[in-house]
Parts: sequence; structure tokens; C-alpha cells
Amino acid sequence: MNATGLFYNQQIFDQYGLKPPGTYEELKHAVKVLRDNNVTPIAFGAKNPWAVALVAEIITNRIGGNEPYDRVFEGTGTWEDPAFIRTSEILQELVAMKAFSEGFLGLSYDEFVAQFMNGQAAMLIMGSWVMGTIGGDSSPIKDVVHVAPFPVFEGGIGDPNTWLGQPDRSLVISKEAKNKEDLIEFIKMWSTDEVQAEIAERTGNLTVTKAQLDPGKVLPLGVELAKLMESMSQMVIFYDVGLGAKIGDEYNNTIVSILAGESPAEAFAKLQKYTEENR
Repeated sequence: MNATGLFYNQQIFDQYGLKPPGTYEELKHAVKVLRDNNVTPIAFGAKNPWAVALVAEIITNRIGGNEPYDRVFEGTGTWEDPAFIRTSEILQELVAMKAFSEGFLGLSYDEFVAQFMNGQAAMLIMGSWVMGTIGGDSSPIKDVVHVAPFPVFEGGIGDPNTWLGQPDRSLVISKEAKNKEDLIEFIKMWSTDEVQAEIAERTGNLTVTKAQLDPGKVLPLGVELAKLMESMSQMVIFYDVGLGAKIGDEYNNTIVSILAGESPAEAFAKLQKYTEENR
């Protein structure tokens, strides 16, 4: 599976006396200290809209829990829920604080990840698929990069042990298959501890079971994240995966427009109309 974490450069944090932010207030404090010292706080880019939308999604879950998204998904609620609006206000507050990379609206995924890898930014909020890049043998920050859960928000009702992510692979059986029982056993094999451990050791991916991993054979960053996720109560899925490309991509684009300064209320009202027309 993949999960979204807050990756940070320990060397930069130590230089300015910072600790991994556990709350939004601590995150804002870190942003101010870093900006005061001419360091980019968060490597961030909106040229690939999904890369900024996932940040909005975890903020919304921390603020409102599962219900705002679930109600949109089920058609019993709307994008004009206060949790979505508050999320947008927070994003615009971070923009005003210059929390993100300079010119972030035009930066691609590869460009802002490179900023983080080159030590030009202190933090990166991204899915665990990035670990092989930022924590691999060829990474210049492999010895100083660590990971933390996303911060919580004062008054938020979301479970802090919720992680945003998705299954990395899905296996299905054709209904025309003649040997279904053998295929069922084959699928079950993938979730045995032994196979999960081998996958983690070969690829650096997160396991879906509590398989025992050999620290000498897996990415240290992957071990660190897996330990943090031992207390995971649930995983919530990326919006553009759960809602499908049509509505999901429009949500992603809506977040970009809000980051660019559009009124959250107006942006989400338009998204709601689009959703109703294209559900």
C-alpha cells in the first residue's frame, strides 16, 4: 500500500531548533522560522494537480473526519461542507505565509521533489512511493530524511491515526476462469507475511501485514514509516481514485484554483454543480 506522510530534513530542522510538527500551530511556527532564515519550508508544486490535492485531502480529514468526503461520494452531502471551505482557507493562509516553493503553481512533481532532495526545502508532503527516490542509496539526503504523520488541527474531529493512501495493487479473477480455487490461493499468497516481507525488501513498498522485516534489506525510511503506521486505525483513499477521474480531476483542479486565489466558496459551488452534472 501507499500512504501520505510528512517527510522532513532533520539536518535543516536541527539547524533551526525545530521538531516535526504535530499540530497546525507547530507547522506554522516551523514555516515562520524557516522563512525568516530564507529556507523554503515545504517543497510543493501544482503543475500536476493531484500532488497538491492530496495535501488538501488529509487536511480535510483532520478537520472533519471521514464524513465530508463520504457524503459527497454517496450523494448525501455537498462540496460546500464547512470542512472543505476551512481546508481551503488553511491552504490560502499557508500561501500567504510563503510556506510553499517559490512559483509553486508552475512547478512539476519532479521539480519540487528535486528541491527537497537537494536540501533546498525542509519538508515534503507526499505519498510513500517517493521513498525510493528520497531515501534510496543515490539520494543526497538519505541519511537526514525522516517521516512523521500529518499534523492535527485544533477543533478537528478527524482521527489522528487515519492515513491517506491507497492499495498499491489490486488482483482480480476472471469469472470465466475454470480453476478459481487455485487462483484464490494464488491471491491469498500475496498477503502472507513471507511474501509481503520479500516485496518490501525488493521494492521498498509498505506491507499490508505486520511482516517482520530485516532492517538490513529494506529502506530505513520505509521501516520508519511502517512503525508509525502500526497504530493506524484506518486508511482513507485519494479523492481522484475514489471518485474516478472525471470528478476527481475536477476536484484536483479546484484545489489549484483556490491556491491561485479563487474564493473557496465560489470554487466549491462550481465543483458541486459539476459533480451533480457528471455524477
